[in-house]
Amino acid sequence: SYNTFVSNIILSELLSYKIINNNGTEITSGIIKEGYTLKIYYKDKEVESFDITNDYLYFDESMDVNESNKYLTNIIEGSTVTEVLNKIDTSGSVIIMSNKNKILGNDDLVGTGSQVYIKLNTGLVIYEVSILGDIDGDGQQKIQDIMKIANYIYKDQNSLNGVYLEAADFDGNGIY
Repeated sequence: SYNTFVSNIILSELLSYKIINNNGTEITSGIIKEGYTLKIYYKDKEVESFDITNDYLYFDESMDVNESNKYLTNIIEGSTVTEVLNKIDTSGSVIIMSNKNKILGNDDLVGTGSQVYIKLNTGLVIYEVSILGDIDGDGQQKIQDIMKIANYIYKDQNSLNGVYLEAADFDGNGIY
């Protein structure tokens, strides 16, 4: 409802707002609907405008979300697609693709480099998965992962980057 919606808007004495319906008319009561616009004013000059949607996207608090690089971390090694999907609550649709661009099924393991595609009404959001210790992207910690880290440390510091380098940082100190 209008009253519930506007009670969550925090303004200073210099800021004001208007809610505009689909016809361009300001509304001051009733039900807020998708497609309406929230306009924010500073000293009566419009400074920001927000489309109102029913879209939502929440991640389970056990999963870490880094919005700056679009990484999903703190996912347990050996997690299946179903287990990861159970940690995502959204109004949109979600698919997970492997690091080899294959759509993963519910029982497939999610590995480092997998991409989580979330389609919302407002657009597509893509996150990349980083699983601690899973350097080769198969969803498990194995000898191949250790070999990839050793190759990076002792031979070729260009062999790992991005989400794979993130997965190699066991204690989060930036040293591998």
